[in-house]
Amino acid sequence: RTVHCSAEFNTELKNLNAAQQAAAKAIHNKFTIGDDVSGHLSRSSGADRTADVDQLLADWGIYHIHISNHKAKPNDDFFARTGPVMFAHLKASDVYFIDIYPHGGWTRQKLLKIVNRAWPHLYKGVRLDSAHLSVIVTDQDVKKLRGPAKTSKQAGGSISTSVQIGDSVIFPPGGGLMADGTPALNALRALRTIRLVRKLEKMAAQKSAEWKSVASKTSGLSVSELDLELVPLSPPGFGIREKRTGTMVYETPEK
Repeated sequence: RTVHCSAEFNTELKNLNAAQQAAAKAIHNKFTIGDDVSGHLSRSSGADRTADVDQLLADWGIYHIHISNHKAKPNDDFFARTGPVMFAHLKASDVYFIDIYPHGGWTRQKLLKIVNRAWPHLYKGVRLDSAHLSVIVTDQDVKKLRGPAKTSKQAGGSISTSVQIGDSVIFPPGGGLMADGTPALNALRALRTIRLVRKLEKMAAQKSAEWKSVASKTSGLSVSELDLELVPLSPPGFGIREKRTGTMVYETPEK
């Protein structure tokens, strides 16, 4: 990824101690060369799905990155947790370092303000210009509305809100939170997956004979010996494959 840094980030970077500056540089290099940075992220981004939801990421689409290059235990999946953390907005080919705060600054609207000023194109789809909220929402209001981070097994609601940045209203760049506290984007992805699988089921029912015929010609097996299965693909999507031969008869990326 191409690394971009705001003026605020560069200022705070100079205030870190030597070890933290070295760790920050190492993390920047990982982004530049495409190395794995997941060990520097929130533990809730890992395989433990019962961990608390990262509300900052779910609501505002902003990651917090721990500034360390050592692990508390050699077998840990994550690098050591740190007091100050780097806040960043990630895209497929770019990473935008916004600012550095002590751990816990999850509702600082200044983060949104910096992104909107430094890289306005990032909020093009969630910004309403020349608009004003009837009630100005403070950082503390955002914290109260979100409520405590919910685990996947806890009941209760969380509320996302738009915020006023200058003469513009910014809607939740990360998609916001569902009533159960989970990321709204997860629900949207699940719905898209369900629709896609149902579409493929109908397609398979209509074209099963045709696809088996193709697999039969390439494998030499009779059509009666063949069977079809749904398989996940990477990048995200699904395909239909003949089980015995492994012949892919149809594939489509997830839209």
